[in-house]
Amino acid sequence: MKESVKAILWSVFIFPGGGHLYFKKWFAGVIFAAIATVALIVILARVVERASKIAEKIVLGEIPLDLAVIMEQVSMQTTLGDPTLDTAWYALIGIWIVAALDAFRLGRAVDKQQPEKE
Repeated sequence: MKESVKAILWSVFIFPGGGHLYFKKWFAGVIFAAIATVALIVILARVVERASKIAEKIVLGEIPLDLAVIMEQVSMQTTLGDPTLDTAWYALIGIWIVAALDAFRLGRAVDKQQPEKE
């Protein structure tokens, strides 16, 4: 398997920066992974915050313990525009794409330096 393919697989399926770490490009790999981790933390914090609000309303009796009503509340929460959450999603998706493409670029450079295997 070509190095470019291995690198993009690491970045796409493992975590952003995985392809860079595969090539021992520690600084770039850690930067990509750190940005993705921060974005994931922000996303998870917002999701847990919203879930906690709904759970609190259920406990207080403001929302009946009915799955249809709870699902309606959840869908209403997700349709509200949260700029922080939106930015975190865009950052996560963007960094994942950039890391994968850059890992592929690094892999292509390595592929060109290695002799063809048959």
